[in-house]
Amino acid sequence: MPHAQTLATGASHGLALRADGGMLAWGDNRQAQLGQGRTMISATAREIALPAKATMVRTSRTTALVLDAQGNVWSWGPNLRGELDDGTQADRPAPQVIFRGMTHIVNGGRERPSS
Repeated sequence: MPHAQTLATGASHGLALRADGGMLAWGDNRQAQLGQGRTMISATAREIALPAKATMVRTSRTTALVLDAQGNVWSWGPNLRGELDDGTQADRPAPQVIFRGMTHIVNGGRERPSS
């Protein structure tokens, strides 16, 4: 895997923010946790397509939040209880913008800067 700047882990998946702003995801994807537009499990890290460079990543058990360089907050994953804050209860297998003009994000998961 290319050098990761930040790792964020959910219950059974991981996300990596690269130093160049690219995003990678791997692991369980049965609930669309990987943000790759499909629900296939991925044993290897795969690119997440975002139109702008990511600057911050956060996860919860199964959902993800990413802040991009323009201040957009992207989310994806299961949304049964409205976890993605998009006004629906529809699962989102691919990233979608839920907020604009943000400078920081916080989510219920864990984040570990890489060394």
